[in-house]
Amino acid sequence: MQLFSGLKIYHLNKIMNKTFLRRSKTIGFWIRFRHKASAELRDENNPKISQDVLKFLYNNDDYKDLIDRIPKNLLKRYKTPETMYMINKKSAKLICDTVKCHFDKNAPIVEVNPGFGFLTEEILQCQENPVYLYEHAKYFDPFLCELQKKYPGRINYKIADFFGMWKLAFMDKMDEGTRIQELLGDLASQSPSKTLKILGAMPGLSFVKHLINTIVFHNTTNEIGHPDLFIIMPGHHYEMDDHFLYLVNITQKEKLPCPPEYLPLLWYYFKPQTFSKTTRVIPMLEQWIPGCGVWLITGQDPPDTIQHIVSSNDAALPHMTIFTEFGDLSLQQKLTLFKRFVSWPEFEQCPFRSTMESNLPKFATHLNDDEDKSEAHFEELENSDSENEPENL
Repeated sequence: MQLFSGLKIYHLNKIMNKTFLRRSKTIGFWIRFRHKASAELRDENNPKISQDVLKFLYNNDDYKDLIDRIPKNLLKRYKTPETMYMINKKSAKLICDTVKCHFDKNAPIVEVNPGFGFLTEEILQCQENPVYLYEHAKYFDPFLCELQKKYPGRINYKIADFFGMWKLAFMDKMDEGTRIQELLGDLASQSPSKTLKILGAMPGLSFVKHLINTIVFHNTTNEIGHPDLFIIMPGHHYEMDDHFLYLVNITQKEKLPCPPEYLPLLWYYFKPQTFSKTTRVIPMLEQWIPGCGVWLITGQDPPDTIQHIVSSNDAALPHMTIFTEFGDLSLQQKLTLFKRFVSWPEFEQCPFRSTMESNLPKFATHLNDDEDKSEAHFEELENSDSENEPENL
């Protein structure tokens, strides 16, 4: 489900605002892929160092002093990294200079996977808020503890996988646990008015999907209020460009495109099995509400239309015929079509809602499965909607 544009999560821009801040071909990130435990142990005993990576580091003055500090089992090339770390001090300063104008004295700052702490130190020097660090790898503990001593009382540091929060939320949902609250500590908040500034490199989209699913399906295990993300991501998640890393600001829209109770319906409406680009709009909708095509062709609505769903600010639909395809409409026009469709008096009697409910992903429904099935549910969470193409708002 795409709630901010350019990411492979269908129609994310309808719920999240996205602001492109900067892109760089030499942004200076060291990329690390986190294997399963057995593979990690094997690699530590016999690491296969990439000669290309070593050559790059040795030929760049910015990294020569870091080579001996980087574990040998991490000096490898990976096609699909799971974690990215900052190793370039110039890039850290560049990123901080770009985002510092967005900091708010009333909004806590979280940095995810700070690594050596280069960006952390830049953040500490440009503002007075305490910084909450969540580092997944224990290896960086000495570097971050040293930074704590250098800036006493200004760093809250925890070894934890912050971007893996979606897994904790899933487990909390299964057993009514408190893992998210334990992860966040005094940062935990149900208040949508509390803003949390989150910085970090994010090679995948699982965390963003978690935020989207929380909004769409009213998950009560979010606990992070109103997140304001400043994320470095691979270019292919932004515009399918593999040669750049992008610094992007992602935050929830202040006004959702429809009433909250209609968001799951909106989610299903934009699923490709519901409407593909070549789907003819009127014949498809008439499968749900027979005879509704006349309202679209004439540009009118039934007299008993639910008025609070539609708005005078909605994008105008083009002149529609039985040959009009879903792909002929802009994103805003697709939203208008959805709002008109669910506002018609016949909608609540049609099978669209029950069909949507029968197609909800398992993480959005009550789970009675045994815990040993959680691995399959994790995989569903990671891959949900990732096959869909992006649309711009």
